[in-house]
Amino acid sequence: MIEREELSPALRAEITRDLGQLHDARRRRLGLFSLLGLGITLGFGFAMGLAAPPGWPFFTSLVVFAVAGVALAAFAFGLRLPARRRLWPILAGGLGLGLLATALSIREGGAPIDFLHGGTCLGTGLGVAAVLILLGLALGRRVLRRHAPTGFLLGAGAGLLGVLPLHVACVHSAADHLMVWHGLVPIMGGVFGALAWTLLAPRPR
Repeated sequence: MIEREELSPALRAEITRDLGQLHDARRRRLGLFSLLGLGITLGFGFAMGLAAPPGWPFFTSLVVFAVAGVALAAFAFGLRLPARRRLWPILAGGLGLGLLATALSIREGGAPIDFLHGGTCLGTGLGVAAVLILLGLALGRRVLRRHAPTGFLLGAGAGLLGVLPLHVACVHSAADHLMVWHGLVPIMGGVFGALAWTLLAPRPR
C-alpha cells in the first residue's frame, strides 16, 4: 500500500502564497470588470434616453440586475469556489433573480408580439452582453476558473448587465415584451459566453 507523501512546510507555504496571489488577482480583475461593466451598461442606457418612470420597482430591478450579474461573474472569476455540482443551481438562481427583476418592470398587460421592437431590444442587449463577455475574457484571461461552466456563468452575468440599458431606455412595458425579449438576453448571453470561452479560453501549457 502506497502512503501519501506529506507536503513539506516550505511547499505548503509556497502553495498558500500562490493561492493568495491568485485570489488577490481575481478580486482585482473582478472589481475592474464590475466597474467597467456597470459604467458601460448604465452609460449606454442613459445615452439612449430615460424611458422608465422612476420609482421603487424601477430602482429595485436595477439593483437586482446589477447584483445578480456581478455575482455570476464572481463565480466565473473563482472568487467563491463551491463544488461544480452546486454551480448550476447558483446559475439558475441568478437567472431567476433576473426574471424577478424583469417582472418588477411590468407596468401593463400583454400585447401582440412585436418582432421589430422585440428584436431590437434583444439585439441591443446581446450586443452589450457580447462587449462585456469579451471584456471579461480579456481581464480574466489567466484567472478565470478552469473546471466550471465558466463561459456560461460569465455570459449569463454579462447578459443580466446587458438588460440594464434596456430597462432604462425601453419604452415598452408589456409583460410579454419584457419576459420574452428582455428575458432572453441573459439566457442567450450564457450560450454566447460558453461558445466564446470554448473558442478563446487560453489552453493549458
